[in-house]
Amino acid sequence: SSSSSSSSVSSSPSLANANDLDDGSQASLPVIFGLILGPPLLASQLNPQIFFSAIDTAGTFGVSVLFGILPAWMAWIQRYNRNETLA
Repeated sequence: SSSSSSSSVSSSPSLANANDLDDGSQASLPVIFGLILGPPLLASQLNPQIFFSAIDTAGTFGVSVLFGILPAWMAWIQRYNRNETLA
């Protein structure tokens, strides 16, 4: 199973280069780090409050699902699936 996933990843030239970093040539490692860390760093420099806003929005959505929708859904399932036993 893992050999099929690695062969599908290595069929793409850009992903194959990222997977072959352990062959001793790590010259592209700083480029990869820059591509990963550059955009969030730039966004945080342009608008320092952007990540706090994102965390606030994600937290609000998560709490409303966890404490609002999920209990009602569980009660609905328990009420209308009386023929099944809960383990």
